Amino acid sequence: MEYYFIAANTGFSTELGKEEIEARIQTKLDDMTNCNVKVEYKRLESDRIRLIFWRDDLLKYSGKSNIIPDTDMAIVLGIHISAFRPEGMDCNKLLLYPLSEINGRCYTHKTAFIRLYRVLMESVLEQSTENINIRVYGDRIVLDIKY
Repeated sequence: MEYYFIAANTGFSTELGKEEIEARIQTKLDDMTNCNVKVEYKRLESDRIRLIFWRDDLLKYSGKSNIIPDTDMAIVLGIHISAFRPEGMDCNKLLLYPLSEINGRCYTHKTAFIRLYRVLMESVLEQSTENINIRVYGDRIVLDIKY
C-alpha cells in the first residue's frame, strides 16, 4: 500500500525507490544546511518507515531526552529555522506549544513536534498515521512512522 510522509518541506510516497527518496531529500538538505546533514531512508515494513538525519555532533543527547531543538525541527520538516524561533525570541508567540528558550535556542517537547508533524501529514497529504516517534541523539535524528 502507498503511504506518504514529509521531509525537507516536501511530501514523498513510500512507493518511490530508496535512492530516489534519499536523493531528493538530500538535495534539499544540502541547500538548507550547506551539506552538513545526510539522510538515510529505510522502509522497515510495508507500513513502517524510518528516516535518519545524520548531522554534526552539536548537542549532547542520549536519545532519551524529551525535548527537540529548533535546528532539528527545521532539518526534519525543511521549514526555515525562523519558524521555530519567535521574533525577538519571545516564546509566547508560538508555532508549537510549549516552546522554551535555553541559551539562545528554542526547544519544544517531542510530543508537541510530533503533533505538528501529524497535523501537517493529515492536512497537507491527507495521510493518517498509527504512530510517530522521534529520537534525538548527538549526531542524528531518528524519525519512525507507522501507518
